[in-house]
Amino acid sequence: MQSILNQEIFKMTHKNSTWTSILALTVLTILLAVSNLYQTKIQDVKFYFSSGFAGFQWLLLITIVISASFITMEFEYGTIKQLVIQSSNRFTIFGTKIFLVACYSVFLHIFIIILTLGIKFLMFPSLNLNENYMHQRSLIINLLANAGLDVFSSFLIISIVAFLAAFGSNSAISISVGLGVTFLGQGLSHLIIQSMIKQVPIVKWNPFNMLNLQEQFANANYHYISHLTTGQLLIGDIIWTAIMLIAAAIVFSKRKI
Repeated sequence: MQSILNQEIFKMTHKNSTWTSILALTVLTILLAVSNLYQTKIQDVKFYFSSGFAGFQWLLLITIVISASFITMEFEYGTIKQLVIQSSNRFTIFGTKIFLVACYSVFLHIFIIILTLGIKFLMFPSLNLNENYMHQRSLIINLLANAGLDVFSSFLIISIVAFLAAFGSNSAISISVGLGVTFLGQGLSHLIIQSMIKQVPIVKWNPFNMLNLQEQFANANYHYISHLTTGQLLIGDIIWTAIMLIAAAIVFSKRKI
């Protein structure tokens, strides 16, 4: 296990996308902050601060790219045979990859929090972090809450993309499919719920509806879109993450090499 973990850490730290993602995330976040530097509406600045200056939204794309490429790379380059020789348990290989991708996601969320605070002190020094904003909580608590909820959403995205990537051998295709399914799935989920919620109430528990978790925390009106409470979305998020990861691990372990 330790040998596999060390190898996977080496692969992740030496992937160009691991570091270019951080650079891209930094640039995009700062650009949005600069565009709001002379914003006259302080309420808009508060919104952008609590959402990490859109850093959490950009992180969605990064999560899909990293997850898909990290799962498929072994089959794409034929290194899965070497890994299987070293560890006959493919569940260990898959679990190690998911663990590292999840850790990377948590790291990026912490990075966004630190970056957001840095932007605040450099560009918006008059912004009061202890001032009440949404849910009668301070700005800093709203930022941390958004980050925490987005971590749960990122875990669900990782599990969905991992399940899709477990079938493929080409990272580019897996990334494209992951992006398509994630973004189109959320829109399709909304259409299905709106048209079938009265006849089939259970449709509101589909996995893509759970991706509304962070949006509903920021905007209570999302309840009319999701038809679930924020707590129910969180529970559904956890359950679907577990289901998708188990399914992905089974597919990964049964593939021919």
